[in-house]
Amino acid sequence: MTALVSVIIPAYNGAAFLPEAVASVRAQDLPVDLIVVDDGSTDDTAAVAAALAVRLVQRPNGGVGAARNSGLAAATCPFVAFLDVDDLWPRGSVRRRLDSLETHPA
Repeated sequence: MTALVSVIIPAYNGAAFLPEAVASVRAQDLPVDLIVVDDGSTDDTAAVAAALAVRLVQRPNGGVGAARNSGLAAATCPFVAFLDVDDLWPRGSVRRRLDSLETHPA
């Protein structure tokens, strides 16, 4: 099944949180295109992302809005969702979002 949603995780010094955030995305019941945007971190965010084998976009620090925009530029799917590096999604979150869009297209 092809991914319909690009999930963008902007991260600034989020190495400690990244494994759990990525795991919560990977636990979804639909395939997603997962993008981590390292916003000029000074910790091991890039190394952790590489170890997790996610698509990594690196940029100089510019803030969360700039990081999200960099993720949008790298997105390949018709839908996009954002997850902050220190947040987690329950299983089924992506499916519920897509179902809601289908039910309420406006």
